[in-house]
Amino acid sequence: MKTEDFPFEDVSFQYVASEDVKPEDVLSPQVYQNSLKFLEIGHRGVAAARARNRELGIPNVDATWDGRLYWELPNGEITFDDPDVESEG
Repeated sequence: MKTEDFPFEDVSFQYVASEDVKPEDVLSPQVYQNSLKFLEIGHRGVAAARARNRELGIPNVDATWDGRLYWELPNGEITFDDPDVESEG
């Protein structure tokens, strides 16, 4: 994802009144916008690491929403079986 693809300028903040939410618990638009920038930096780092793993032939591990692990093998195949790759060094 490129910076120009990320909607920094289009971020809008909507506050919904609730008895359980105190004003100090709500993020300001600037804090929310900054958190989106940090999120993008994290996504870029993960994408770079996953690409590097593919180059090195190392499976990428991920998890489903319910916490079940799965691996993307270097050939693009997805498996729920641990490939049991030994680390070198």
